[in-house]
Amino acid sequence: MWICEPGTSTRRLVLPLHWIYKSLLAVFILMFAAQAASQPQEPTNPTCPVMVGDRIDPEIFLDHQGRRIWFADETARELFEFAPDDYLPNLPAEVEWVEAQVVSSTEPEPPPPFVARAFRLFKRSHPAFVHFPIALLIAAATAEVLSLRWQRRGLRAASAWCTILAALGALPAAVSGWFLAASHNQTTIALDVHRWLGVATAVSACLSVVLLIGAVRSDYPVTARRYYLVSLIGGAFLAGIAGHFGAILVYGAEYLRF
Repeated sequence: MWICEPGTSTRRLVLPLHWIYKSLLAVFILMFAAQAASQPQEPTNPTCPVMVGDRIDPEIFLDHQGRRIWFADETARELFEFAPDDYLPNLPAEVEWVEAQVVSSTEPEPPPPFVARAFRLFKRSHPAFVHFPIALLIAAATAEVLSLRWQRRGLRAASAWCTILAALGALPAAVSGWFLAASHNQTTIALDVHRWLGVATAVSACLSVVLLIGAVRSDYPVTARRYYLVSLIGGAFLAGIAGHFGAILVYGAEYLRF
């Protein structure tokens, strides 16, 4: 930072700032030139190997084992970096990519209708939905266990609200995950297990709500509360295992190796 002292001419102050502006401009020009040089002229694969069926972004790519692969967005590229072997089978031969790119460049596809885009957004919102039932079922089971020890109404109320919200979150999580899994061309054992565990978690959360209603109507008898607690612990266990298999799909089976 330049400070103008008394008696200092304006020219002595402006001259250094002028060179600073020139240096910054030169840096930006070099950055843009390097970026332009790094960008390929024509992408070779027209569709994303992670978001199967989606068109690629020419500015988002990754070099893997001597070949350049393009993706639909940054999330798809990050998923590929964590588990490339899971998505390499979705890539066709390089010759087919070039031919498909030429056809798509001469005949651009029209944008999908609003309903199709909304459905696609709903499917891709599955990672955002799944966190709520996992956390809320664990919180509900914890609050119910503590309420059995200390007999506090606040803990019972917390358990009840967490159970209701977990059931409301588990339903869209299971439905969106089912359709997202169905959109993949190739299914794996981990994907099938994750899908059915998600459905089981949603069913268990709804069952917990039913048992909760029965316990409230009968003024929380010991037997009803035990059934309710067992359903909560089972739902929390199912949610945790389903989340583990979901992590395997994203990061690979070796990610949590000790």
